[in-house]
Amino acid sequence: MSESENIATAAPPEAEAQNHAVMDEEDRLRPEFVERVLDAVADGEDETARQLVEPLHPADVADLIELAHRDEREGLVKALAGIISPEVLAELDDFVREDLLDEMEPQQVADLAGQMETDDAVALIEDLDRDEQQAVLQRMEPDDRAAVEEALSFPEESAGPGLDYLTGCLMEEELGWGCSGIGTSLMCNGLAGAPVLIGGSD
Repeated sequence: MSESENIATAAPPEAEAQNHAVMDEEDRLRPEFVERVLDAVADGEDETARQLVEPLHPADVADLIELAHRDEREGLVKALAGIISPEVLAELDDFVREDLLDEMEPQQVADLAGQMETDDAVALIEDLDRDEQQAVLQRMEPDDRAAVEEALSFPEESAGPGLDYLTGCLMEEELGWGCSGIGTSLMCNGLAGAPVLIGGSD
């Protein structure tokens, strides 16, 4: 049983009937439902498409996106802008996810990145070209942008992007136990750099 059906187990009969119209006996989206959503998008009825898709589990939303033809995904992504979440992205095939990011507006990618942990946000946007990265970063909240920019600044082969602020604090604390002077110097560098990371520009 899919998670969408699990949610509907205790639902009233009309809700169960609606769910069975969405999923087939093998817990896959029915072709008729997929066609109905795509037809709504093609007709410019984005609100109808959102109402149809909103009750679905993220895994089922991911299946819907993968079932759509490549030339249909751009309109589908725009119609489902408020529904495509980090959980949906996590369920997508890697190649489909890359295509999906290419179809998204920078603001939509920025909104998704802002809901993620720093490492996940970096993984989301690091493969975008520089212009696309900048467009996304400019639309992120200052604190989120600073954290992502800092992680992106480290060479890929280094451990830099894998360290969060808590890990950095623990490292500084350990250094402080060994030599308070060096520990203080390192922390002061971070404090001095923070305003530049948050408010600086090219």
